[in-house]
Amino acid sequence: MRGLWDAVRLVPRLRRSSLLELPCQRLPVALLQHDTLYQRRSFTTGEDAGISRRQYISLYNYTPLDKKKLPKLRRDMREQWGDLGVVGRIYIAEEGINGQLVVPETAVNAFGHSFPRLLRDAKLFYGQLIEDKPRNTEEIKPAEPFHKLDIRIRDQILHDGFEGGPLDLQESGYSLPPELWHQKLQERNEMDDSSTLVLDVRNFYEHEIGRFDGATRIMVDTFRDTFDALDEILDQHEKEHDGQKPKEVMM
Repeated sequence: MRGLWDAVRLVPRLRRSSLLELPCQRLPVALLQHDTLYQRRSFTTGEDAGISRRQYISLYNYTPLDKKKLPKLRRDMREQWGDLGVVGRIYIAEEGINGQLVVPETAVNAFGHSFPRLLRDAKLFYGQLIEDKPRNTEEIKPAEPFHKLDIRIRDQILHDGFEGGPLDLQESGYSLPPELWHQKLQERNEMDDSSTLVLDVRNFYEHEIGRFDGATRIMVDTFRDTFDALDEILDQHEKEHDGQKPKEVMM
């Protein structure tokens, strides 16, 4: 995709941090002792050691990491999370971390404290609590989503289809609370301000569920198709505004 100007940002604003230095923190003994039911689980086989329930967690964090230190970070994560019985798939890159994990319920607290600089500002989504054993004979034991801990170093934590090189994550836009977003959207629509471009960046299916008034629908099936669709929308906007780019972009 051709260069995005300052108004268009597809990643969240990041605070400059000291994440280029990312020493891991050994788990406090007291923290592990607090989880009295914790038992080690092999991260290579995923075999149980008496754990009754496990928590599904998905997470991501766009935060700058030192490319040269990614192999060491991977080793440290594998060691500590393997000791906790964590299984799943994690991608790490210069731009941050993205992963889907299953963590023993008794180790969730310890997991959250394992890499504070990496996980403190991460977006963690807690999904299903997985029962290892059926509660009665009529229930079927749930299928294992993961059988080992797989940590991979990638160029991107999300294959988004953008081929213009790495984005400067420090030059992102800013987030608006819902009430301010709706206020700005209402003002824009009332003034019929076509110089402010509102983009609804959800996919086709999500558009059918709901949409914003006055927004341009990108209309893609997958996120990786977004950038090509944006090129067409931006070209059309410039044609309709005598070659002028939007003064502001909301998305």
